[in-house]
Amino acid sequence: MFLDGFKRVYYDIRLCLWLWFLYLKYAPLQHKYKEKKPFHSNFKDNQSYTQICYNTKPILSEISSSHLPWFRPFKTLAKRPLLFFYRFPDKENNYHPNKGINLPHETPALRVKAIKPFTYLEGITFYNFVFDHLKLKNVCFYNCSFYNCEFLNLHAPMADVPFLSHPHKQGFSACNFEHCYFKECTLNNTYFNVGSLSLVWFEDTFFNNCQFIRMSFRQVHFKGETSFNKTEITLPSQYFDISFLGSTENFIVDTKSQISGFCYHDIINLPLDKYRHYHTRQKDVYSQVADTYFALDQVWASNHIREQDNHRVNLYYQRKKAETRSKKGLSALFGYLSEWTIGYGEKPFRAFASIFVLVLLFSFIYIFTGFTPDSASSPIGYFYNCTLTLNDWLQSLFFSFFTLV
Repeated sequence: MFLDGFKRVYYDIRLCLWLWFLYLKYAPLQHKYKEKKPFHSNFKDNQSYTQICYNTKPILSEISSSHLPWFRPFKTLAKRPLLFFYRFPDKENNYHPNKGINLPHETPALRVKAIKPFTYLEGITFYNFVFDHLKLKNVCFYNCSFYNCEFLNLHAPMADVPFLSHPHKQGFSACNFEHCYFKECTLNNTYFNVGSLSLVWFEDTFFNNCQFIRMSFRQVHFKGETSFNKTEITLPSQYFDISFLGSTENFIVDTKSQISGFCYHDIINLPLDKYRHYHTRQKDVYSQVADTYFALDQVWASNHIREQDNHRVNLYYQRKKAETRSKKGLSALFGYLSEWTIGYGEKPFRAFASIFVLVLLFSFIYIFTGFTPDSASSPIGYFYNCTLTLNDWLQSLFFSFFTLV
């Protein structure tokens, strides 16, 4: 009995140390990704919106036992890092309209044709729903799950004022989509913020003034006639696996649409129970990220969009960056050197900075090792003579520069 108690205490100590290690590793990085005002805060507790809320608070006691200490003192000690990883209520506790039906194949398809404008919905799981010819006006979904759902002719109207001076009117925040299908949808001023898209199809969909911020894309497919107008994909995290099926001529992109770099350290979409699995296959994930940037580059090129026509991140650079992180050994080392020194040929300023660092480094090396300015001069060794002056170092810097040239 005593031995079992000792093992549990030992387990708790290791678990707490591991949790705090991850917290100290990722917490400083998450701060720079965090938006000043989350999208759903414009809707939540807003008296102008109908509030339909379930499962509104995270419950640590319901976290998997493999990530929860046994004894109360250790639970208190681990509370802060656990809340950091489980910042949203567990979606397993969401309200489920089909909860009484146990077998998935027995779940009837529920058809939704109208949602009242100015509605805020939180903590609901939609399984096998069909949103048919639905008008999504001033509607916010927060911490919801969509499984095996279809969105047919979904229409989100334009805002009443210009995009740049007005927040988005409708969208999905902290929502997960799995095995979902969007067809012939028109999405205006719609946001997808801090969530995941897994096995999702978009067919003949029009995106206008839309934002995908800190979203995870896993096996997301675009097919048919798809248009991106003033649409941004910003800080994709965890997964970035997108494919375009069919001719690139069917995908229309304007010069105001932007794609940012992949967030390698953003764990907003990565619960603790999935961290280890994700960590072991990161290189495969980065290979998918590289393929996605290559596909995006093809779409941008087919629309004759040049780099100087907009403010998007260079897609070639992002692809090479992901390829480097998908490799091992010397190939990865050479990739990192190319990234740091010349930015894969896309960042010439880094080449000048690298040359300056090399010149500076060898100027100090020459001070300690000594050098011969020319064949007619005697060797100079400041370190051995202990007579180093500013003029001596400038001479060493001058020699370093011209030997490099």
